[in-house]
Amino acid sequence: MAEEAAKKEAPAAEVPAKGGKSALIGAVLGAAVLIGAGVGVGMFASSLFKPAEAKGAAHGGGAPGAHGAAAGGDHGEMNLRTMVELSLGDLITNITNSDGRRFVKVSCMVWVAPKDAEAIGEGGEAAEAGVQVRRLLQMALEEQLKRYELADFTSRGAISTVSSDFLVVIENVLRQHLSDRPKDHRFVRKVILNNLLVQ
Repeated sequence: MAEEAAKKEAPAAEVPAKGGKSALIGAVLGAAVLIGAGVGVGMFASSLFKPAEAKGAAHGGGAPGAHGAAAGGDHGEMNLRTMVELSLGDLITNITNSDGRRFVKVSCMVWVAPKDAEAIGEGGEAAEAGVQVRRLLQMALEEQLKRYELADFTSRGAISTVSSDFLVVIENVLRQHLSDRPKDHRFVRKVILNNLLVQ
């Protein structure tokens, strides 16, 4: 009986596994496809994080900034590396139709071009005039905040709506006080609101 069991085991050990080489080739090809897909996704993701100037130069777009200058001068382009952030501080006011029991508080920052920041008084010689312009901006924005009701702050997209309204108000105030700029000049590149608190 021992001999019969040995004979049955011997042929099984001698027979190579079916598809051994083809299974190995399939596994290697599968791994190569996965690695290729990973590299492709990585290259795509890294292209999303390149600065706009590098993308324009890589596609034959010419010198960095040439696109923005042709499309409306330096006031039309938005390069975050050259923007200056101006803090307008905390804006606090009562909410409309709350009988003085509810208020809103929000921190506001504005990105402007360096020459506009100097005219507003950020780091330039016009610091005293800049304090006055900032105070005018704060008062105008607080007046804008008074126009909102409680439902406006609890609705979907409230920050986006308030930011776009603030942009219009800031543009109007700066246009009144910095009238030497062209009519199509954009003072504000971006309005950022943080710490919105409705109490």
